[in-house]
Amino acid sequence: MMTFVSCSVVTSYRTGSKAKMHRKQKAVKAFLAALVIALLAAGDGAAEAPPTFEALLEEGGLDFTAPPEMEAVTPARTPFFAFEKGFRHRELKLEIHYAIRPIARMETTHVDAHGAVPEPNYLYTMIFKSLASRMAEGTRTQRRDYEAAQAEAVFGAEWAAASQFETADGVLDGYDYGLLLAIHKADHADAFTLFLFDDLKAVRAFVNANVNALRFRMEDAQ
Repeated sequence: MMTFVSCSVVTSYRTGSKAKMHRKQKAVKAFLAALVIALLAAGDGAAEAPPTFEALLEEGGLDFTAPPEMEAVTPARTPFFAFEKGFRHRELKLEIHYAIRPIARMETTHVDAHGAVPEPNYLYTMIFKSLASRMAEGTRTQRRDYEAAQAEAVFGAEWAAASQFETADGVLDGYDYGLLLAIHKADHADAFTLFLFDDLKAVRAFVNANVNALRFRMEDAQ
């Protein structure tokens, strides 16, 4: 089991009172505690090694082009989510990490108030909000949801959103800010790109140029 851009993509602040943010944070943690996103091993149930990033690309119908001037690093891992591919820029203070969750491998233990188990194809907005909230841990965030036509044109996706935040201590140490980008295509996958940086102005052009390094295949988008 694996746990789980331009900076112009971010346009709106989401703020609130400390008490309100604390209540929201507790609700998000409760949701994540109940929600289990697993990458199920294929086959007859025998223990197998986790799928490679390349295998997840194939299963999810995605293409990936590694950004230039980057070197491979250990993928980012938090107490609640792990990425499968990571890179650090050779000159800029910038890391980019990637994660793919094929819909066919998802299972959930979350049960709603009516006793229903959510269908994995419809969890993407809840997962995105929960991940961004946990990575920020109550700090100020900015979010943008792409228009459907833009999500398809840029990412070959049916839905895409991004959230910029101040990183929380003990969650994503070493960088002051994070930008989490999520894309979704029904019956394919949810995919995540995490940018970590200190100076937005210094990395903006590079992020803009490589925001869709991970995207759904063109033939699947048509």
